[in-house]
Amino acid sequence: MRAKMLPVVLLALGSGVGVAQTPAPIPPDSVVRLSFDCRERRLNSGAMQTICRRERGVLVRSDSEGLTWRSGTVSATEARPWSAIRSVEVSRGKRRYALTGLWIGAVAGAVPGALSGAAFAEMCECSDPNYVGGAVVGALIFAVPAALLGAGIGALARTDTWDEVPADRLRVSVMPRAGGMGIGVAVRF
Repeated sequence: MRAKMLPVVLLALGSGVGVAQTPAPIPPDSVVRLSFDCRERRLNSGAMQTICRRERGVLVRSDSEGLTWRSGTVSATEARPWSAIRSVEVSRGKRRYALTGLWIGAVAGAVPGALSGAAFAEMCECSDPNYVGGAVVGALIFAVPAALLGAGIGALARTDTWDEVPADRLRVSVMPRAGGMGIGVAVRF
């Protein structure tokens, strides 16, 4: 069976069909973060470390040759060929942390509130002080304003959400041809 398939595979590989492969398109005016001009250095431990220049900017153009972008601090454009670019990330918007801040504030307020409530219950001149009830009331009294404060601070804190654009360094595809099927391989270094 293998001997019968070998001529078919060799014929498909040698058929001379070539298709230009380009990376996934990125819309212009997208905020991008690029890694390029990478070099490796050896650490004292003997391990290799890759160091890349990272830059954030606004995409001007993306084509089969490379990327052109405008840095956030300079109005001039800069271009790099695909071969020099290690990775491209596209900003998908800002993320806010209001809910995270709410929970952090609630816990940060509830702990000292519970301790204060339990201590206040002990100061009560009752025959049987209710420490648990005092702790719960104190936790609620302190947690609510602290949670609101935490939610407000979290809503002000924003970070970018980044998606990496696949490098597509190796693509293998089966494509129809006039004389049958062909296999296309594209390697990008």
